[in-house]
Amino acid sequence: MVKIRIGYVTGAVGLKGEIKVYSYLENTKLFQSLERIFIDGQEVKIENVRYKGKIVILKVSNISDRDTAERQKDRNVYIWEDQTEKLPEGTYYVRDILGFSVFDTEDNQLGVLRDVTGSGAQDILNIIDKEGKNIMIPAVPEFLISADMKEKKIIVRLIEGMI
Repeated sequence: MVKIRIGYVTGAVGLKGEIKVYSYLENTKLFQSLERIFIDGQEVKIENVRYKGKIVILKVSNISDRDTAERQKDRNVYIWEDQTEKLPEGTYYVRDILGFSVFDTEDNQLGVLRDVTGSGAQDILNIIDKEGKNIMIPAVPEFLISADMKEKKIIVRLIEGMI
């Protein structure tokens, strides 16, 4: 079975060992249905879940103080693939589109999708061009036109000055 990265620890909350998790999941409420997660390679039991915007605050087993919680910072959070939600048509997990070729609406290849990161307001497509430069395009309907899973191709609309 495959582990899926669903976020990363951004820091500690309070003195009792709670951790803040930046979630890659559109529906952060999934955390409420989970019994266990992995923080890097270590499996931990979820004892409590609460939310502050897109940030998920977790109390997990094996972390009972602030110092231990702070040492989790920048570690990845995973679940088993079969714990993920079925997505609506036209919506994809980041893992499924990484490495796709990215083209503009004129069929010019911009590069390859390296990552999708969150900036708070919206996700950002991080594309690496032929010279190794990073191109960043907001992953919003105005710019993200389509993703073809068979062709492994993403089409984006550019505006003047975007790249």
